[in-house]
Amino acid sequence: MSESAGETVRDRAMRLLGLIRDATEDSGTPVFAENLAAQAGWSTEQLRAAFRYLADKGWVDTFSIPYTGRINASGQDELETHPATAPVTPVPAAHDWDAFLSHAGEDKVDIATPLAEALRARGVRVWLDALVMTVGDSLSRSIDAGLARSRFGIVVLSPEFFAKEWPRRELDGLVAREVAGQKVILPVWHRIDKSSVLKYSPTLADRVAAQSSKGIDAVADALVAAIEKGGQTLTGRAVASSQPTQPSQDANGEAFHRRRAAEIVGGNSPAKLKDKALLILHLIPQEALSGRSSAKFEGASSEGRGFLPIGSQTLQDSRINTDGLIIGSDANGLQVEQRAYSFVFRSGAVESVASSILRGHRSDALPLPWLQTVITDQALRILRALSAFDLLPPYHVHVSLSGVGGVRLLQQWPEGAFVEDMPFGELGEGIQYFDSVVLDRAPVDRGDCFDMLRPVLIHLANAAGLRAPPPLI
Repeated sequence: MSESAGETVRDRAMRLLGLIRDATEDSGTPVFAENLAAQAGWSTEQLRAAFRYLADKGWVDTFSIPYTGRINASGQDELETHPATAPVTPVPAAHDWDAFLSHAGEDKVDIATPLAEALRARGVRVWLDALVMTVGDSLSRSIDAGLARSRFGIVVLSPEFFAKEWPRRELDGLVAREVAGQKVILPVWHRIDKSSVLKYSPTLADRVAAQSSKGIDAVADALVAAIEKGGQTLTGRAVASSQPTQPSQDANGEAFHRRRAAEIVGGNSPAKLKDKALLILHLIPQEALSGRSSAKFEGASSEGRGFLPIGSQTLQDSRINTDGLIIGSDANGLQVEQRAYSFVFRSGAVESVASSILRGHRSDALPLPWLQTVITDQALRILRALSAFDLLPPYHVHVSLSGVGGVRLLQQWPEGAFVEDMPFGELGEGIQYFDSVVLDRAPVDRGDCFDMLRPVLIHLANAAGLRAPPPLI
């Protein structure tokens, strides 16, 4: 049957299959297909019809939760056989981004990608590959296309950018670009100075710009300040709010975890934390990815002991609001800075975050045996609680570290040993995402949980320079 826009059910199904592939092939985690409706530009009913078509053809593996699936080998073969029917994932609708990042292709690795990651860590939603400039492009038309979907445009000016030989009138026009009277182009100078820019555009040279020579973090901070000074609310930063957002906008557990990790690092957490060195853990029942409030939340929220914060043995202050249940670690209540907190979303997803995780007399070490034990024990506690309240598997488990740049991840740390004498791997800057797992049941004990989390723990062990995780302590 042909649709009004000329798109058949099969056409739509093949587009959906491409979206499911993009969302699941790297992580292998199922996707709640209805979350892809807005991205595809369809109604929920249109998406459901397309999903049923894929299921009937046997091109996706389905699960107990309706319209949840993962592409399988048959689906991969179908996309390879009919590549023309599986288009590139559509870009989000207008103003779904805080900023697009325009750059020369040659600058992607050393400036564009690191800057995008730094901005995302600060809660800015960046459209990185919107404008990769090449010879022959129209600069003005490209900028217009970016501004149609973003509030601001970040343009990396470099020798490679100017080598595209833009007409001077187009370069000068960048400075004058306004939307509703607000300057919207934010320039970044990369490996150039004012005299270099002056050769191409005197008008552009007079514009205040962030400079990559001061470091990626300094550039990111300057851009965030410029956006906020313009009176804009960052889509991902939630400047005026400290409430976490439900997972309804995310295609899978990995997307939810990465978004929330960036928001937490950017200051959008339900409780104030003692420092910036963080362990971020998400445990997400598959049904929670719908983002809808679960009828099982009432029971889960009434028994906070099952969701105690990392390292806590007794229930301290807790509070329920329209977003979920927050449980703090400090005996003085949630009004003070917390060492750790747990947050149970109304959908059933659980967020558990700990600060003050560094060890050593200079707070520059993180013992791997301790870290993996903390992760295992907290996952076991929460997964048991989710199961007890009938929030059933599959469960998505995701782990990240943040604020640990330059920290030594120690392979071992015997009592009385000096940090400097222990073998280690050095952790990187920004948010460090580790592998994730999808569990088809709740673990029965610590050893079982340790085995089920092995992909995550192996990744952590590799970061410390080990092939396999050490025993639990």
